[in-house]
This record gives sequence, structure tokens and C-alpha cells, in this order.
Amino acid sequence: ASNPAHVFTCKITVGTSNQVVTATQTVSIYTPGKISAYTLQVNCFFSFRRLFVLPKKNSNVLNVFVIRCHTVFISVAAISPTSATLMSVDTHSINCVLSDLPSQYTGVQWISGTTVTDLALAPQDGTISGNTQTSTLSLSAAQLAKLKRAGGNNPSRVITCKIAVGKQNTPITAIQAISVYTPGKTIHQIFIRLFILE
Repeated sequence: ASNPAHVFTCKITVGTSNQVVTATQTVSIYTPGKISAYTLQVNCFFSFRRLFVLPKKNSNVLNVFVIRCHTVFISVAAISPTSATLMSVDTHSINCVLSDLPSQYTGVQWISGTTVTDLALAPQDGTISGNTQTSTLSLSAAQLAKLKRAGGNNPSRVITCKIAVGKQNTPITAIQAISVYTPGKTIHQIFIRLFILE
């Protein structure tokens, strides 16, 4: 179903008359696209408080139970395609899709994986639409050339999109492996010497 809202009810029966006491919490459950199973945990804590006693022989006691519930959420990031072959004279954009989010996420991190001086990455967090937010990293030809030079003869680089979620700041990442090539940079000259014999 498309509606993420569900109602959980906690119920107990108290007293000689079996009075029913209930409390409810409505939770919205989000299922990120890369996770096939998730765990939702609702913990209910009961606290007892006596409100009043009627001054009669068979007095009635009103018992109130206060319920507090906690919900656990999970989020992920995804990049498609997961690899790309590039020329260092071109530009390149990578989209990191944050799917099924309950609210706007700010501070998406992008990491090159290769130490490059003055790479100056300037990613965009994007704006949430519904429950999906797309962060974009745009790489110029100059930045691709720097990535190429930093790796020497190995053209492979890994670009990582990273977010941190939950109270423990659990890292969630997605990657794209790029191969950067610079063709035609070296020209071999062949010198031919002709000897004319008289």
C-alpha cells in the first residue's frame, strides 16, 4: 500500500470490572529502495498513577497508564549507474538518490577516494520531493584531469556519496567507480636518416 501510516494499539485490562485501558501511536514506516527487509521496534513503558478514591465502602480507583513509544527508522543512498568510463576533456555528473526519506536531508558528503590538491568539489544536496531527494556532484574537465593525474597510470577512481542517519550518525554510502582516460597526449616521433652513398 502507498500509505505509510499505521496505528499501533497497546491494551491492558485492570480492576475487578476488567476495565480496558488503551493507548495508541500512529507511525509512518519508510522502506528504502536498497533494503529488502527492515525492523520496526515499538517499546511501550507503563507508569502507574492513582488519581482519586471515592469515599464509599466499595470505593473505585481510577488507574491511568501513560504509554511512551519509540520508533526506529532506516535510510539509504543509491547511485546508478555504479560505473562510468570518461575522457578527461569532458564533464561528468553523478546523481545520488536518497529514497524514501521522511524529511529534507542537508549536508550530503561527496568523497573522491584519491587525495587531490584543490579538487574543490561543490555538490548540491538537492530538494526533497515526496520522499525522494537527489544530491548531485558535477565534475568539470579540469577536475577530471586532476583525478587522472593523481592516480598515475591507474585510470580507476571511486567517488562516494555519504550521509549519516540516526542518533548514532550511522554512515550510509553509495559509490560510482569511474575510469578516466586522456588519449592522444603523447606523440612518438620517428626520425629516419637517409644515407646517400655516392
